Amino acid sequence: MSLESGIYTIRNRDNNVGRSLTEDRSLGPKRILLLPQDVKPEEIKWEIEKLDHNSYTLKIRDAPTANIDNLVFALLINKGEAEKWRIEAVPQHGENRYIITTQDQKDGWVAPDAPDEQIICKPLTATKSQPPQYLPTEFYEIVLAAA
Repeated sequence: MSLESGIYTIRNRDNNVGRSLTEDRSLGPKRILLLPQDVKPEEIKWEIEKLDHNSYTLKIRDAPTANIDNLVFALLINKGEAEKWRIEAVPQHGENRYIITTQDQKDGWVAPDAPDEQIICKPLTATKSQPPQYLPTEFYEIVLAAA
């Protein structure tokens, strides 16, 4: 099932994914993090815009995201350099579970083991079974945000 454009929350395991609630004031790219468990979903809202079948832009606080040196960042300037991500359902891992990859599917979002660490963009590890199985750090729960 593909996602439609809308406002969503993104979680990995028991943690929300997003920008830190306390960032420096520079216009440099902002890190996309696995957030501590005390950060509530209503504080972290993603705007996901569907471009075509599996192609999306992912924005947080009006900043689109990109892969920079194998790390995921939100771009406050140079927004034209934003990544067109591929979001693919992985129902074998549960309802509302997805992997997020680059368009060529060579790299994907991988969550770190600890909160306050940055989301990495690297090749995903998947079994050769059908359907493939991914590590818990590689798939995300993406659900419509509460109104």
